[in-house]
Amino acid sequence: MSEEAIKTVNLNIMLLKTECNLNNRSVYIDNYLENNIIRGGEDSDDYFLYKSGHSGNKPNWVNEFDEKIWNDEIKNEFSNTASEGLSVIKKITYNNHDYLFAINFGQGRHNIIKNKIEETFGIYTAIALIEQGASIRRAGTRNISSNPRNTEFQNAQELSKDAFNAELEDNDIIRHLNAVANSPTISSVIGKYGPLNIRMRFKETEIPCWNYLDDRLKDLINLFENIQNNSEVVNKFFKGLRPLPSQKQNELNNILIDKINDNDSKFFLFEPEIDYDPTLISKIRYKLQSEPRTIYEDEKLSLSYYLNLKENLEELDFINDKIVLINEDGQKYKEWSIIKCLYGEMKIDDQVYILSNSVWYGLPQDKYVRINENINSIIENIQIDETVKANTTQKILEEKNLNNKHIDKERIFNTEFCNQISGELFDQISKQIIIDGDKMEICDIFDPNNKEFIHTKIGTKAATLSHLFNQGYVSARAYASMKKIFVPKVNEKMDNPEHAIENEQNSHQHYTIRYLIINEKVDNKLTFISKLALDRIITDLIGFGYEVKLSWINGINLDPQIEQIDA
Repeated sequence: MSEEAIKTVNLNIMLLKTECNLNNRSVYIDNYLENNIIRGGEDSDDYFLYKSGHSGNKPNWVNEFDEKIWNDEIKNEFSNTASEGLSVIKKITYNNHDYLFAINFGQGRHNIIKNKIEETFGIYTAIALIEQGASIRRAGTRNISSNPRNTEFQNAQELSKDAFNAELEDNDIIRHLNAVANSPTISSVIGKYGPLNIRMRFKETEIPCWNYLDDRLKDLINLFENIQNNSEVVNKFFKGLRPLPSQKQNELNNILIDKINDNDSKFFLFEPEIDYDPTLISKIRYKLQSEPRTIYEDEKLSLSYYLNLKENLEELDFINDKIVLINEDGQKYKEWSIIKCLYGEMKIDDQVYILSNSVWYGLPQDKYVRINENINSIIENIQIDETVKANTTQKILEEKNLNNKHIDKERIFNTEFCNQISGELFDQISKQIIIDGDKMEICDIFDPNNKEFIHTKIGTKAATLSHLFNQGYVSARAYASMKKIFVPKVNEKMDNPEHAIENEQNSHQHYTIRYLIINEKVDNKLTFISKLALDRIITDLIGFGYEVKLSWINGINLDPQIEQIDA
C-alpha cells in the first residue's frame, strides 16, 4: 500500500504580544474597521478573518486558502489584485495560557501594527528547530565581518550548525535564519524578527487543514517557549548579544526613566539605521507632543538638551515626542520618535543591557568590558588646522553656489587635509588598484611622515562605519599577506616617488591604520553595534602587526548656507 500523499502549505505566522486579545482589535490591527471582518469574531469564536485592500482580480492565494486551509469558500469576499491581504487572527490556549497569532496571506502582514508583534518569535522558533536537527540553508546577517566574503559563504548552500557558528564569529546580530527541517510536519522555515515563514506538511486527508492548525500552533509555542529563556543556546547564535523577549523588554522599559540619569548607565541620541545623507542637515528639531504642542531647535542631536525640555518625563514621551531633521531649505528631511533614536547601555547585576533602535539586547558583562577596553585603547585626538575646516566649508559653499546637486563633501575634506599633511590623496577612482580581479581602495589619505593609512567617513551610522572599518581591514590585510602584489601597485599610484611604502618582510608593521570619523551633529560615541564591528578588526590588524587609531573630527560646517548675492 502506497504512502499517503503529502501537501505543503505556506504560512506567514506572527505571535502577538500579551496585551493583544480577540476583543481589543484596534490595539494591534492598523486602521481597524469592523466591516473588514469576513468570518468569525463572535463571542463564541476563537478566531476571526480580517481582510484589507482594494483593486481588480482575485489574487492566487485566495484560491489556495479555500483549497488547502478553509472548509468553506471565502473567495467571493475578494475581488482585488495582489494588493489585497488577509489576516487570520487565532487564539490558542496552551498550558493554561492564551496566545494570539496572526496568520497572514497576501498583503495581510501589513494589517498588523509592528510594535505589537513578539519580536523574537520567528528567529527563536527557527533556532529551536535547528537545535532539533534542522540544517541551515542561509543565514541573513548584518555583515560587519573582518572577512567581506563571509556573507557570500553564508548565503550559499546548506551549512551544518557548527559551520554556521564558526562563520558567524565576526558578525553581531542575525537578521533571519533559513532552516530546512526533516520533520514530518515541517519542510522549512525562515525565522525573522517577528514573523515566521513556514512550509508545513499535511497529509492529503488533512486538507483543508483548518481543523489541524491548533495542534501545529501549539507545537510552535512549545518550540518558542523552550528556547526563548535558554540563554546558553541563544548566545551561540548571537555571539553573546541577543534580543530579549517581550516580558524582559517591558521590564527594562519600565525602569528606563530611572536609569537614564544613573551614573552606571550610558545613554545618548543617535541616528537610527536608516540610509540618508547627514551632510544635508541644517538643524535638529525636537517636537514635543505634550499640550500645548511645542517645537524646539538645536544644532545637534543631544539627549541632555531633550531632557532639559521635559519637566516631568513619562515613558510614553519617548514614543510620542519626535526628532525631526531639517534640511537647508527648512523642510523636514527625516523624522523618528525619541525611542528610535535613544541608545543606552546599563548594568544590572552581572548582565549588561543595550537599547538600540527601540529594542533591548542582553550581553554578558565580561564581553562588554573587554570590547570597550579594546576600543578605548585606540582612541586618539588628532590635530586638524582650522584652515582645513574653513577651506572645507568654503569649497562646499562654492559647489552649492554652482547649483551642484551631488557634492562629494568627504573628498573635499580629504583633499584639504591631505594638502595640510603633504600626503597622498587616494580618494579617487583612478587611484584604486586591482588584486585578484577585485578593485580595492588603498585608503583615503596616505600620510608618509607618520606612515599612516587614513580612512575617513562622514557620519556615525553603524552601516556607514561598518563599511569604513572593512575598507581599512581589506587594504591592510592585502599589504600584510600579499606584499609582492600590493606594494608595487600602491607605489605605482604615488604622485611623489619619495612616499613609496616599504617592501621588506614584515615592513607593514611599521605602519598605522587610522579611522577618521567626521562628525557634526551627534556626540563622539559609538553604539555597541559599531563597537562589535570594530573589535574583531582591531584584534586582527594588531595581530598582523599594525598600530590602529580611531579619531573624530568636529567643527566643520558641512551644510553652509548659500550666500546671498546682490543683483
